[in-house]
Amino acid sequence: MNTRRQQRALWTAIAAVLLLCACVGGGQGGGSAANGEQTLRELARAHDIDIGSAVSPAVLKDPGVKNILAAQFNSLTPENELKFYTIRAQKGYYNFAPADELVAFAEEHGMKVRGHTLIWHKYQPRWLEDASWTREEMLSLLKDYITTVVGRYKGRIYCWDVVNEVVDDVGDLVLGNDSIWYRALGEDY
Repeated sequence: MNTRRQQRALWTAIAAVLLLCACVGGGQGGGSAANGEQTLRELARAHDIDIGSAVSPAVLKDPGVKNILAAQFNSLTPENELKFYTIRAQKGYYNFAPADELVAFAEEHGMKVRGHTLIWHKYQPRWLEDASWTREEMLSLLKDYITTVVGRYKGRIYCWDVVNEVVDDVGDLVLGNDSIWYRALGEDY
């Protein structure tokens, strides 16, 4: 997804939430703090809920978006920065820079971070897809990966989506040739 699409999606989400808050709150709140009204973040705190956005480092380059994220949200979910294909794009190397940037931004602004996602059946690096994996090799790879990533962010990421989209839109398991994890591990993955 490009930066323009990400920004448009973020603004659309913000507008939808503002409209929802105005409707639910009888017109109270949902506005900007600059107008003396409560921010979404304040409304969320008052109702003991989290409100957040999926974010990539690219959107943090826009000061306006960055300010809205910091003011309006108390939770952040990295879009792709914690996914295997980003962190392990190269065999034998972990690239934490994009995820570190987002976690640091969240911490700087008192936001929670949701870890998304450790395992996903889509978009694997070529080195992973091109290899032939035994069950034991894949289990070892996953254990090392999960231990390394979760360990790095221990105490900084409050929850994890461990396996993403294991079922399709109809409710069937995503199996077979579509998943390298399933090919190596079977239904146990």
